[in-house]
Amino acid sequence: MSDKDDLRARGIQCFSLVDELGVSTDGTLASLTTIRSRGMEPICEVNSSGVASSGSTLAQMRARAIRVYCPVTENAVTADAVSLATLRSRGIYYICPVDVNGIAVGGTATLAQLAAKGIQPACLLDSLGSASGSSPSISAPVLSVVSVVGFDVTLQADVDDTVGAGDTLRRQFQVAGGDWSSLVSDTSHVITPPEDAANEVDYGTTLGAPAAYEARANVTDGVVTSNWSNTVSFTVAATPTNVPTFYILGF
Repeated sequence: MSDKDDLRARGIQCFSLVDELGVSTDGTLASLTTIRSRGMEPICEVNSSGVASSGSTLAQMRARAIRVYCPVTENAVTADAVSLATLRSRGIYYICPVDVNGIAVGGTATLAQLAAKGIQPACLLDSLGSASGSSPSISAPVLSVVSVVGFDVTLQADVDDTVGAGDTLRRQFQVAGGDWSSLVSDTSHVITPPEDAANEVDYGTTLGAPAAYEARANVTDGVVTSNWSNTVSFTVAATPTNVPTFYILGF
């Protein structure tokens, strides 16, 4: 049984990824007609403004009979923090990509948890109906601590050429010793072309209390998600109290 048939048997919606010209993204150059003849609906990713990666608009893709979607996270926002309500107001269909087990890509939410938040899940496939072939693998980033100044910490994520501009770096912080179920910060950043060229993303956050912390990160292209990075540890110390300085002046 193909991934497509197995997913449908378990009630998981699936689509086959195409670009804004209606050609499959898996390198086989399958057309819309070919994909539909295989029993799948083609779909193209757009951003929260309804624009595809090379600039095609919603109107242009609808004229080409290409269905579009904007990916959202398990937290019901896009990578640039646009809400579901805003997407609906813009007429943009949205889904939370899930893997073949029905778990949110880049997260841990199940189908039931996504449904409770009003988020439509879907698994994205290649032109042959396989989830594993819909996108190449992505290497996990390598984290290091750049600096800790007061409550401000700066980290560096080194990535390789499996990561590209437009991919999303998810960044998590927790109090040291936790199991990542209770986070002090969980944010996403869309990797820019300069960061992609440098194979490096520098980022920071302000933590609200003195403690020992841990951080990790992963990368997703909306279909495939890397493993979590190495975990880095650091300590935020209490901000020292300003002590007045006294000078004894000679006579």
